[in-house]
Amino acid sequence: MLENGIFYFAKTKMKRLISRIIATIKNRMLRILNFYGIREMDKMKDNFISLASHELRSPLTAIKGYVELLGEHNEGKLDEESQKYLRNMGISVDRLNALINDILEISKLEGNRIPFKISIFNPKEIIHKSVDEMKFQAKKKNLSLACLPCPDIQIRADRKRLGQILVNLIGNAIKYTEQGKIEIKTEVKGEELLISVNDTGIGISEENLANLFQKFYRIKNDKTRSVSGTGLGLWIARGLSKKMDGDITVESTEGIGSQFTIHLPLA
Repeated sequence: MLENGIFYFAKTKMKRLISRIIATIKNRMLRILNFYGIREMDKMKDNFISLASHELRSPLTAIKGYVELLGEHNEGKLDEESQKYLRNMGISVDRLNALINDILEISKLEGNRIPFKISIFNPKEIIHKSVDEMKFQAKKKNLSLACLPCPDIQIRADRKRLGQILVNLIGNAIKYTEQGKIEIKTEVKGEELLISVNDTGIGISEENLANLFQKFYRIKNDKTRSVSGTGLGLWIARGLSKKMDGDITVESTEGIGSQFTIHLPLA
């Protein structure tokens, strides 16, 4: 009787142990399959985006060329309405090209395929170069664009990506400012360098601030209806900042203006 009890106990224990081993193997196999499945899906997604982008770019380039050709060959011959149609076609093509570029950038950013060359440098040159690059756009809207004195400090970041972020933020400030000025300020706070893009634009409501860095999010009201954009630039800019151990924050008041601040680590 005792032997039967011991046998039954051992058998039950063995069954439980085997069940546990099988469950563990199953879980590990599922994790492996999920891992490789997700990687394969990511690869397929990237391939599709690259292929779709390439296929879209070719006809868009052709359309852009035809629009410019029509404008040149018919200069002075087209009525005002026809000229307006041509301009709108050109704007639409540029918008689609910008969307394709942003989607490609997002795909690379999410897949950790954007190369970063992190180095130690003084950001003064990059800041001034970015401001100079955007001065023509500001001048077209009669806006003042200036860079206030920058502290002589070293940061750890990627030069190219910092320039890309600054151009995006300054470009947004120009888009959403009808009169006044845009200033770039820099200051050291703790272990970070803060680079702020300040404008006297339309400002952002509390509700919109909460969603501002989401993909494809655009502020929709009477003041922004005529402003072009993909709703991806800020998401990309913040993603690039985070890849450099930084961030982007925003403060804004409707009707007064906005301040977008890049946070980057000191060297």
